[in-house]
Amino acid sequence: MKKNKNLLYSLPILIYAIIYFLIIVRFIPKLAPLLSCLFIAGLTLFHYKEYKLPENKNNNKLSKKIHTKSIIYIAVGIFIYLTLIYLLGLVTGYRMSAYAHSPLKILKRAFLPFLTISILEIYRYISINKCSDKKTYIIETILIIIFDIVIHYYRLEGTLVSIFVFLTVIVLPIILKNILLNYISKNIGVRPCLLYVIPLGIYSYFVPVYPDLGNYLTCIVNMTLPSFIYIYLGRMIAEENEVEQLEDKEEKKIVFKILRVVLDTILIFIFTVFISLISGYFPYQLVGVDTSYISPAVDRGDAIILYKNLSFDDYDTGNIIAYKNGKKIIIDIIAKTDLDDLGYHHLYVKKEIKDGKVVKYREITEDNLIGIYNNFKVKKIAYPTIKFKEFIKGDVNEKK
Repeated sequence: MKKNKNLLYSLPILIYAIIYFLIIVRFIPKLAPLLSCLFIAGLTLFHYKEYKLPENKNNNKLSKKIHTKSIIYIAVGIFIYLTLIYLLGLVTGYRMSAYAHSPLKILKRAFLPFLTISILEIYRYISINKCSDKKTYIIETILIIIFDIVIHYYRLEGTLVSIFVFLTVIVLPIILKNILLNYISKNIGVRPCLLYVIPLGIYSYFVPVYPDLGNYLTCIVNMTLPSFIYIYLGRMIAEENEVEQLEDKEEKKIVFKILRVVLDTILIFIFTVFISLISGYFPYQLVGVDTSYISPAVDRGDAIILYKNLSFDDYDTGNIIAYKNGKKIIIDIIAKTDLDDLGYHHLYVKKEIKDGKVVKYREITEDNLIGIYNNFKVKKIAYPTIKFKEFIKGDVNEKK
């Protein structure tokens, strides 16, 4: 009965989300941030009166050590995250902040987000720590995620593409972030949560420019940060508990830590290379083939690595290339090249063949050329992505 009562006190989040999407965001969008802040403040006050703040988790030596280390881990993680995205911005470009030159606008725009996310962490601390079983914990987590999506929601165009972008760029990182924050709140306390959400939630209001990473890289980096912090905090807590219990195995623990650091370094390196290849901002790019005219050497759905920095004039007959036709990525062989009267280089692939002879060519321009095939592929790994593109945009295949 008490469990049902606890959940009943949290269900207003679901009711508010429905009202928000059906009424507030449609008819009074300018009041949406204020109403969300007032709602979570009221709900937090109610929970505080009903349950009070949980007992201090840092009342012994081990807990204080874990708390201090978690703050250091999170601070370092945020520093690395901000450094990384601003370094990526050197490649992808930057956007000017609309509030960078007006202190009044900065304070006005940043105040409500700061207040809302801070109060949400206090609400999380109370609600998550009152959960006495796994089912209640999961439901509370879902409700908090719903509210977090509400405060980050923007108007969608209604197309499948815009919905897909919203789910990947906003919803997936929010889910991972809340899993991390619930873990911290349950096992460590509220202060590390505040340290995590406040800088990331409001830093863009205070900087003159911020990186224009695009949807793909934004999704990747925003999912990577909470994932790595979750992994490292979990390891840190386990290690500190182990240290308390096994003081006599220092030598083995040192070797184990060294091996773990080496493994983590290798994984981070592999992950960085993978992101670099997919991003399209570097000389080599990993792409999924929508259409292939050189099967079985490369088939539809294969992922291949292309070299993109070859000069257009250096492409020659027989080179295997990938090019774009609209949104489709096609791989083919250059059938012929020539120079026009002005000395400009032209590339062509076969378009139509009759009786074993080429009767029509398609010209590949520098704008739609992606790169030259580097003889490295992973078979069929990109096939699910291509099927998904078909689902949201129609068939991506092209008839020659």
